[in-house]
Amino acid sequence: MQTCRFDTLGCKVNQYDTQVMRQALGSLGVKEAQPGEVPDLIVLNTCTVTETSDSKSRYLIRRLARENPQARIVVTGCYVEADRAAVASLPQVSACLGVKEEGQLASLVERWREEDGTTGSACTDMAHDLKMSPHSIQEFSGRTRAYLKVMDGCNYRCSFCKVRIVRGNARSRPFKELTAEAEALVGSGHREIVLVGIQLGYYGRDLVPARDLADLVDALEEVPGLDRIRLSSIEPKDITERLIQRLARRSRLCAHVHMPWQSGSDRVLTRMRRSYRRQDLEHITRSLRSQVPDIGIATDIMVGFPGEGEDEFLETLGLVEELSPSRVHIFPYSDRRGTDAASFSDKVEPAEKKRLVERLKEAAARGERAFHHSLLGQSVRVLMEGACGGEGWQEGFTDNYVRVRVSSGIPLENRLAQVAVTHAAEGHIFGNLLSFD
Repeated sequence: MQTCRFDTLGCKVNQYDTQVMRQALGSLGVKEAQPGEVPDLIVLNTCTVTETSDSKSRYLIRRLARENPQARIVVTGCYVEADRAAVASLPQVSACLGVKEEGQLASLVERWREEDGTTGSACTDMAHDLKMSPHSIQEFSGRTRAYLKVMDGCNYRCSFCKVRIVRGNARSRPFKELTAEAEALVGSGHREIVLVGIQLGYYGRDLVPARDLADLVDALEEVPGLDRIRLSSIEPKDITERLIQRLARRSRLCAHVHMPWQSGSDRVLTRMRRSYRRQDLEHITRSLRSQVPDIGIATDIMVGFPGEGEDEFLETLGLVEELSPSRVHIFPYSDRRGTDAASFSDKVEPAEKKRLVERLKEAAARGERAFHHSLLGQSVRVLMEGACGGEGWQEGFTDNYVRVRVSSGIPLENRLAQVAVTHAAEGHIFGNLLSFD
């Protein structure tokens, strides 16, 4: 077994977990297959956040088996935890590793190497270990921004969410382990690190002595050569006043927060078992903007939750129009087997959910355009990620997470560029390159 291929669905935590497995196989001398090359092994890291995610995972497994009939397929991730039997029954699946078993991939490959070449089809069922994996990474292949997984699991009990069921309770990685990993990532050339976790804002509460996310940011800002630290998705109630103050006095911490609102209706939020109400969202958002005026605030909105009628939807629509987030990810509710919400009887019809999504998209687009236009005439600092089409166009992101495009004959990948913003278009802004380092 000499070559492998990785495919990843879902969140940034999954992307990190895939990198851990990629590095583990690389240490055994297993190389990633080149485009067009048939790999000996395919590792698919799956997602189960929605019914669509499950369907996409099944489709991709079947397609990979059809296109690579000689390869072993190992399926990992949240969908394995949610329905291991269904995954194991799919064609050509040689092993199933849940999210707490992915560290066993390297030993599994070593075992296969010792065998006589038979491909066995039984799903390997390894014992769960609720401790954080001791594995870490030294680089993040194919990305300018490296992800650093600081914790896993979640202590919230939202009625619609399956991720908590499959990932378990929240647990943090040791403080010193994270700073050492950040140093290694910077040593590999990464200038920005994104802190990721299922319940990111929980970080450190279970450590001895107890820490918090602001403590971790303080420590990471001491890492030489690390230019940017970015927070990934964080629950509204985990955005503490201390964290807001830390954002306000940032030196390397990016002015960007992604906090999932899910709804602007207190009735819907109660049925979702979210830990906040509309008034909390208004307070947190205004506090962020008053102390960090240039901050980008992105969010997730779920539409068509059971029992959501026109009045509840209008409350959500009004919140988006009132607070005007810089970016909104809108998705229709879907039942997740094993969650409380799946048993609710007052479901919203698919056609109605689709109509509500389209209505909300219009308001979301207005907020995004307004945020982009607020940058016109400014000079912004952009971490460039590479080419984005012909004629010298290259793109990257500001610290408040706006995509910027510039035209330059000089390769700018992984450079920090100063850009004068000239105009905005759908989804991004354009500017003239002033300088770079």
